[in-house]
Amino acid sequence: GSIRERNDYYPFGLRTDQGRAYPALSDRYTVKVPRLNTNGLQTGYRATAPYTLQYNGKELQLLANTTLIDYGARQYNPTLARWTAQDPLSEKYYNFSPYAYCAGNPINAVDINGEDWWDIIKGILAAVYDNVTLGLTDVREIAGKNVIDSKDFNKGLTVGDAASLALGAIEINSGAGLAASGAATAAVGVAAAPVTGGTSLVAAPVGVGEAAAGTALAVHGGAVMMSAGKNLADKKGHIKEPQNFEDTKSNDPQYSKEPPGSLTKLRNGQGWKDHNGNIWKKDMKHKDHYDVINPKNNKKIREVDFNGKEIWPNGPKNKNKK
Repeated sequence: GSIRERNDYYPFGLRTDQGRAYPALSDRYTVKVPRLNTNGLQTGYRATAPYTLQYNGKELQLLANTTLIDYGARQYNPTLARWTAQDPLSEKYYNFSPYAYCAGNPINAVDINGEDWWDIIKGILAAVYDNVTLGLTDVREIAGKNVIDSKDFNKGLTVGDAASLALGAIEINSGAGLAASGAATAAVGVAAAPVTGGTSLVAAPVGVGEAAAGTALAVHGGAVMMSAGKNLADKKGHIKEPQNFEDTKSNDPQYSKEPPGSLTKLRNGQGWKDHNGNIWKKDMKHKDHYDVINPKNNKKIREVDFNGKEIWPNGPKNKNKK
């Protein structure tokens, strides 16, 4: 089809072709507006409306010659790169202006609805820490329970895993160089012993230690790269993203409605059955956990989280458990 409209933007959302005005509402091409029933299912189309979604997929306000962008919680002025109202969560960021867009850094941060951008930082830090420690803790799961915007958090995890790949490569190169230098130092110390009367031998242990440290650093870098690559491919720690603006205002992450693995769903809300015949049901205290029940005696034999990791009886201690 033909191109009806093209808009290019600077990072802060201002169009690069400001000499050309936005088309008026009466001149814009229209799109069909779906008609939904009470169950949220589409039953047809109720009307057509001008297409006004622009920068970041947000609605451009074309009333009274304004160029404000509606983010839901606030209106954004791309000409000034400022919000028209204070951040409703500004008490969390005393070192930033409550009117600043993405804390003045729209290249590395994103603001989904005008409320918060810190979740992407949480995701980056959680991913890097998880990869550097080789999955020693459940930091991704812990961080995911304290986010406001799951899209930002998931993006942060992706960026953190990619950064960990680069960090691992740096460790490998640095470690290899250190190991080679240490080996050379040790060899020179031993080779020069006849000439120096044995005094150069003191350099040998230093070189051996340096070589060992370099080797360990390179090995750790390789392990970090393997961990980051797998986590990036598996999207480890990613949580379900909301489908509309109202969902983004929830402080609770959206977990999968079904347990992990290939299970058979039972009728009438009775849970799921695994290949061993055990019944899986939602844990009543923790919505992200599942209880595995032996149907023969109706006793709980295991508790796992939404990723399939065992919580009880052989898993890590849960702070909510008594």
